[in-house]
Amino acid sequence: MHKVPATLNPASAPLTALLVAMALAAGSQAQAANPAAPAKTETTAASRTEMGSPMTLVVNKSSILRLEVPAVRISVGNPTVADITPINSREIILLGKSIGTTNLIVWDKAGVATMRDIIVTPEPPTPPKPTAPVDSESVEVIKGLNKSTLEF
Repeated sequence: MHKVPATLNPASAPLTALLVAMALAAGSQAQAANPAAPAKTETTAASRTEMGSPMTLVVNKSSILRLEVPAVRISVGNPTVADITPINSREIILLGKSIGTTNLIVWDKAGVATMRDIIVTPEPPTPPKPTAPVDSESVEVIKGLNKSTLEF
C-alpha cells in the first residue's frame, strides 16, 4: 500500500493523480476477483418509473381509469383533492373531491410504477335553458293539466 503525504506540493500533483488512478484500477480488479462483493446494479423494471398522461376530473364527479396491465399497488398523493376506489386490478374509480392537483401512482406486478398528474376542476356552469319564443299578442297559461291561451 502507498502512503499519501500529509501535505502535497504542486510538483507532486502528477504523481498523486497516478497513484489515485492505480488505486481505482486495483479496486475494480479486486471487485472482479471477488464475486461475493456487491456489484453495481443496473436499472431494472422494478426501479423504473413511467409518466402516464394527466387526467382531469370535475369536483364531485367520478371517472374510470382503465389500466393496460394489472395493478398491485395504488397511491394517491392528496386524498382530499381526489379519491381512488379500485374496482378490480385493471379499473380504478377516481372521484374529484376538491379543486386542485395531486398525483396517482400505480405499480404493476413487475414493479414498474406509472405516475400521472390528476387535475380537479370546478363544475362548469350550466348553460341557461333556451326560452321559447313568446308572441307578444298571446300568453300560454298552464294550471295543472289544463292549458289555455290568453289573447291580448
